[in-house]
Parts: sequence; structure tokens; C-alpha cells
Amino acid sequence: MYLARDNHYFSVPYTLIGQRVKVIYTRSMLYVFHKGERVAIHSRGFNQGSYSTLKEHLCSQHQHYRDRSPEYYRSKAAQHSKVLSRYISLLFKQGKIPEQLYRTCDGLLALGRKVDKERLEKACNTAMEYKVYSYTFIKNMLENNMTEATAEPSARELPEHGNVRGKTYYDQYQ
Repeated sequence: MYLARDNHYFSVPYTLIGQRVKVIYTRSMLYVFHKGERVAIHSRGFNQGSYSTLKEHLCSQHQHYRDRSPEYYRSKAAQHSKVLSRYISLLFKQGKIPEQLYRTCDGLLALGRKVDKERLEKACNTAMEYKVYSYTFIKNMLENNMTEATAEPSARELPEHGNVRGKTYYDQYQ
């Protein structure tokens, strides 16, 4: 449930998704009622754009996310490699709500278990170079074997011919 006055989200029991609720709030508390029965009570959160969620309001499939944090994912990634840990740290620095990035992190950690460490690190380094922080980008790089491609073009000399002017030609006009 979203309280526009505070620009803050508050949880209600997942069984009430799509149902109409009544909200009463004071300076410090927020009460949520459904059909005259109080279903939730929260301390008012004044952090703009953040969430106040009670674990018991989540369905059992989502309750494990409540115990997670950006630090949890950084430490999990650090167990795999420094590059993956740095990539996940940069992922959280994008300014998005951390809870919205947890599935991305779960996917990246799953790739870390399935894919060769060196290939995953190359994909992460390429993504960081281009400032692309997404599971799909990394997955596509790995699936299309783009980590094997050489990033630097081969340096070749221009062929000699009479129509090429060099430095001395342009120096004479200064």
C-alpha cells in the first residue's frame, strides 16, 4: 500500500492484494483496516520512496527475501569472485530499490554456479566497462560466447601510396 503524503510503501497481508482497505494515520503510526478489522499497524516511515514490510504479510514464497540485504549478496558474490562482488556492488549503487534487485542477484549467483568462473568474470568486466548492470546482459554474453571474442581490434599500418599526406605536409601551412 502506498501513502502518497509520505511517498512511502507499507505492507498489508498478501491475502488482501487487490482489495480495498482504509488507512488511518497519526504523526507516528499508521493503521490499516479491512472491513472494519485492523489488519496491519506500522510506525510511520519518512524515508522517501522506501518500504516498511512485515514478514508475516508476505506469502511463504517471498518471506526468504525479507532476510536478504545488499550486504548478503555482496558476501555471497565475494565467495565466488572479487569481480562478481564488485559487479553486484555497482548494481546496488544504481539508485534502484534494493529489493527490486534481489532477483537479478539471485540470477547472477546461479550463473556463478553454472558457468566457468573466468568466463563470468570476463562478462562482468565487459558489462562494467559499458556500465550495463543487468542479469540479461551477462546471460546473453555467456550464451552467445561473447566472452571469447577479442575486444581490441588488430592494429594495422596503412599501406604506402602517393595520395597520403603526412605530418610534414601540414606543418608547412602553420
